[in-house]
Amino acid sequence: MKSENRESYSRYGVPFTLLAALTGIAIFVSSIRPKNGMVPVDTRLRSGLHVSFVVIAPTSTPSARFTLLVDSARNALRDRVVSANHTYSTVGISDDWNVASAFSKVNMMGPFDEVVVGRNWLNTGIEQYVTRLNGLPVVPQVLVVARQIEADSVPFKYGEFRTLARVLGSVELEKWTSARFPVASFEQK
Repeated sequence: MKSENRESYSRYGVPFTLLAALTGIAIFVSSIRPKNGMVPVDTRLRSGLHVSFVVIAPTSTPSARFTLLVDSARNALRDRVVSANHTYSTVGISDDWNVASAFSKVNMMGPFDEVVVGRNWLNTGIEQYVTRLNGLPVVPQVLVVARQIEADSVPFKYGEFRTLARVLGSVELEKWTSARFPVASFEQK
């Protein structure tokens, strides 16, 4: 007698075994975050060079390896920017049409100072960091941008973004990590 494979499915049509596996990954990923759950955030509104580490999430759930690479880059760049006495921020973006799913993907990649989710290629973050900076429409991608901000009076004055690094896809992120996260000079020449 032939046995049937009777997989149980959630109400969304996803096999429970897949949900269990994803939950295990999420628990692993959350275990690599800082123990107190907090990451240093520079909340000062000050004039000067502002450097942002921008991550555009993959279409599927970020792998544990991808998340680890993003976390390593985020921390290494924070140290460099702060040592150079500039302001540092992180931006997480997901172009998933479903806002809850998009937010979940960004959240799996660790803490961010700013999050932009939803609307696929119409996403405001995609527009700002991919389209306006002449990037290729590829996910995932990581980029480092810098601009001068004058915050001494209202309204603030924002300079144009300069792209210091752009990494397309997981394979390139591995290479960028191995090369210790090279970026163009913070200072404009």
